[in-house]
Amino acid sequence: MRIYQCTVLGLLLLISCPEGASASETVKLSQAQPPSPGDRPPSPLPELPPRPEDIQPPGFEQGEPTLSATDNCAVNTATTPEQILAAIEHTTNAPPEGIEIPAITGIRFVGNRAFSDLRLQKHVADQTDGKTEFTFTELIAIAQIITSFYNEKGYVNTWATVPEQIVDAQGRVAIAIIEGGISEIHLSRPKAEHRLNNAYICDRLALATRPLQLDQLLDALRQLQLNPLIQQINAQLRPGIYEESSILVVEVIEAPSLQVTAGLDNGRPPSVGTQRRLIQLSEGNVSGIGDRLALTFSNTAGSNNLDARYTLPLNARDGTLSLTLSKGASKVIEEPFDYLDLQGDSFMWELLFRQPLDKSAQHEVALSLGLGHRFSQTSILGFNFPLSEGADDEGRLRVTTLTFGQDWTRRSDQDFLSLRSRLSLGTNALGATVNPTAPDGRFFHWQAQGTWLHRFPNRSQLLVQGSLQLGDRPLLAQEQFTLGGLGTVRGYRQDVVSRDNGASLSLEYQQPLLGDFSDRWGLLSLATFADWGVGWQSAQRDEKAYQTLASLGLGLLWSTPSDLTVQAYWGLPLIEVDSRDNTLQERGFHFLVQSRWDF
Repeated sequence: MRIYQCTVLGLLLLISCPEGASASETVKLSQAQPPSPGDRPPSPLPELPPRPEDIQPPGFEQGEPTLSATDNCAVNTATTPEQILAAIEHTTNAPPEGIEIPAITGIRFVGNRAFSDLRLQKHVADQTDGKTEFTFTELIAIAQIITSFYNEKGYVNTWATVPEQIVDAQGRVAIAIIEGGISEIHLSRPKAEHRLNNAYICDRLALATRPLQLDQLLDALRQLQLNPLIQQINAQLRPGIYEESSILVVEVIEAPSLQVTAGLDNGRPPSVGTQRRLIQLSEGNVSGIGDRLALTFSNTAGSNNLDARYTLPLNARDGTLSLTLSKGASKVIEEPFDYLDLQGDSFMWELLFRQPLDKSAQHEVALSLGLGHRFSQTSILGFNFPLSEGADDEGRLRVTTLTFGQDWTRRSDQDFLSLRSRLSLGTNALGATVNPTAPDGRFFHWQAQGTWLHRFPNRSQLLVQGSLQLGDRPLLAQEQFTLGGLGTVRGYRQDVVSRDNGASLSLEYQQPLLGDFSDRWGLLSLATFADWGVGWQSAQRDEKAYQTLASLGLGLLWSTPSDLTVQAYWGLPLIEVDSRDNTLQERGFHFLVQSRWDF
């Protein structure tokens, strides 16, 4: 046995391997969080994958006194020889008495989970030139062939053997494969940083060791390194008491979990005031299990909104259950309607279950199911009155929605690609509004969203974003597809177009001008963009006209290592629409300033 080292941008993995195992390797991480489907901008552009040189591993010194005593997690992911031998005894079909024991004319495998019988049989045939009869010495050699095959594929503590047994009636002998795993995970953390439960880390690592395979373990470590609750993670894989059971020693530095975010933008419609102020308080580890609570307050001159979201992790595969509550109040302040005292109040809740089906540090496939309910009411001059299409005589609207989402994400050092889809079904449950004709609380529509971010060698990057909505009938205003403003088609007022169906496409090229993201003053980039969008009504409406928007423009983007983001855009409308030109966004100017502090 020998020890070799794999360094994964700060993930130090010392592994006990048989002779002939692969040499050390260096792999790269990427961090990008793609945007969620249904969330409407304005928001910062997707976070870019950091360059490898921007990620510095922490310096763990030997004998460092700040490290606490090691916590142990018993996981036992290895297959024990006793389990395999019991299976062989149970399945052995010995020849009847008086029948001569046949020659060894075949082999079968017991205990193999990582590879199928067919795959192993093919490998043995390739190594033995298709031989069909074997001596005992040759069986021992075949067991070594299987052991080497597993080890070369990264299963570093898996081995095969030929146990004592009776040749079955078909002349076959069983080769036992003991697929290795880990027996314990030892966690070391600084004494002052021990808020995250041991199980949160151990369960995620244990999933990658059934059986233990180096690439899977390295990917699990990468995923933890990308986790916002973990600042740095180092690991050592050490021999255990038994050959098939290793011990994983992990050193973890937790990241600050309390965040305060403040922002200012002009991403709201002029009717309620374009300039939005936002503050968010979020705790990413409320009770030690990785549960997150975020409270957000935003307001404009004519609106106030308070949102609360709690996300509970359900399993080690990052399945989550989220509860969102939102309450808002708005008043039209745009002339000449301001004197009418047009007001609206709303309340919304949503329960969302999301489960990744396939996830690694480079890609994710996930599904989600949601149930939501929204209530709104409008008034004029202090009297309840239907200002929105589909509302009852008191201006009330109730909508109950079932959603089914599909997410696909892939990331690398140069690219980030995200495709998201959501099916929404409005039902008459929970007192939803039902009218003789649409629109009302019954509807069906499909939303799709895509994002591609490509980084060029000269640090410039191309951002492509697109969205699509198709509805089966006339929709309520809250469900319609909107165009115009920051996040859709810049150069126009926010939500200047609202239709049942729509599509949009945005291309933006960002060229660095000054600095570097790792510098104290950050990176200043020049952006050039082209935006396009079209909206149209459902066939049941009398109004079926298409409305198209298009613009070209420039922008300045500034981002710093201290989590300060500043974006300023100017868009030139290529298609004229009716506008009062009273606000910056109606003159083509859009801005966003956002800063975050970690505690």
